Amino acid sequence: MADYLGQLQINSGGKSPLASTLYGICSTSEMTGKKIVTLPEFKKLIHGVTVHVKFTYGNIISIGETLKL
Repeated sequence: MADYLGQLQINSGGKSPLASTLYGICSTSEMTGKKIVTLPEFKKLIHGVTVHVKFTYGNIISIGETLKL
């Protein structure tokens, strides 16, 4: 069984995407280019999965930002 539902097919109809419920928080300083998102229930990176991220602090870095889940 999959860890997350990304699409749903009812009877013989086409597949429909599902809304994302995965939510992460980034509490990394605005001065740090490497942002880290805390997402405790995220077990596996699957192509097509979307994650909503709340950035606690802004970002003042203009070059070299990265995001790690």
